[in-house]
Amino acid sequence: MSVLIVTMPGDYHAHAVKWAIEQLGGRCSLLYPLDIVDGAEWSYDPTNQVLHTSFRGDTVEYTTDGLSAVWMRRPGGIFPQEQLSDVNERAISEEEFAVLTGGIFSVLEHQKFCVNPHIAARAASHKPFQFSVAAQLGLQLPETLISNNAAEIENFFHHCNGSMIYKPLRAAIWPPMEKGLVTVPTTIIDNLAMLQEADLRSAPGIFQKKVDKVAEVRATFMGRSVFAWEKRFEGRTEQLDIDWRMMNRGAKHAKHVLPPDILNKSFELLRQLGLVFGCFDFAIDADGNYHFLEVNPQGQFLWGDYFGTWQNQLEAMAEFLLSGDRNFVYSERNLINNYQYADMGIFEPAVAEEEKRHYGNVTTFHCNRVSVPVKLQFAVPPTIGSISAVEAQKLSSVLTQ
Repeated sequence: MSVLIVTMPGDYHAHAVKWAIEQLGGRCSLLYPLDIVDGAEWSYDPTNQVLHTSFRGDTVEYTTDGLSAVWMRRPGGIFPQEQLSDVNERAISEEEFAVLTGGIFSVLEHQKFCVNPHIAARAASHKPFQFSVAAQLGLQLPETLISNNAAEIENFFHHCNGSMIYKPLRAAIWPPMEKGLVTVPTTIIDNLAMLQEADLRSAPGIFQKKVDKVAEVRATFMGRSVFAWEKRFEGRTEQLDIDWRMMNRGAKHAKHVLPPDILNKSFELLRQLGLVFGCFDFAIDADGNYHFLEVNPQGQFLWGDYFGTWQNQLEAMAEFLLSGDRNFVYSERNLINNYQYADMGIFEPAVAEEEKRHYGNVTTFHCNRVSVPVKLQFAVPPTIGSISAVEAQKLSSVLTQ
């Protein structure tokens, strides 16, 4: 059995799952589309379905022969061609690369077990779409407005009695004018001035009524197997951060069992979105209601085991890819685990080697969704607000776990 992981440099999950697949007797290779941004050359033979990639002196051959499964972990989107100064030439070049990579991804996925098909994952990542399907299935969402209309957003703010949160439509990390990273997390909007001072028209976003939550749940779905854990702050008197990725002090992590109704609707949501894998986020309020926040087709999951909710998601993901079964059920044999991988110290040497042979990291992955110079400093885009470089570093460490 052979598995291909389409990823980027520095992706802990890709390296850990590759190691786990090999420990279970399978074969695994990695493909790095981000190399294209820095001049990689791709040649494809459609008759024999063979892809040759050349970059930094290395040539690698990828073929569909013997390939049993593909994990579209970090396939990328637009590949900025900043060496082209003419805007029209650049636009055409980037479109050509989008067609090339998208076509190759489709070839790799064709008649193979894919986690998840790149077109389905891209569509499912669009929050207006996934929210609509979730609502139709009866999953409870916080009251939500997706808009760039200042008047409607202000009216919604009053409807929420001044207790509203803002989220970007898609996560982004970018370098500011000074050293460091900046991102826009989930943000509490508790005064009208925050809206009136923002360029709302240029920054469409998600606005939701704030949920007074007592816990948040992350649930990873692999086929028919579910690995759920919760984060609570029992007895805490100070206000909780709305974005709990930034808050771990005093948190209690534990396994969580989703109610049958939530479980069944989540399975159906994945089916309707065309996915076989997804990381769900729920908020639980004081009355025990589950509020659906999102499902991420390419979400992080190994950090759940690090926080002591031992469920061996590493072995499960390796088994899932090797099984080729959309109705996969984890064996729970526990032959290998994430702690073994971490203790062996494989990740850092692998990343150091990637830096020599491949281009990019989590920052360039997030930035390559738009046609802007990846290597240059970014002007801060018009948003409601952004966090500091120090806070962003904390968030980045969570996002890359």
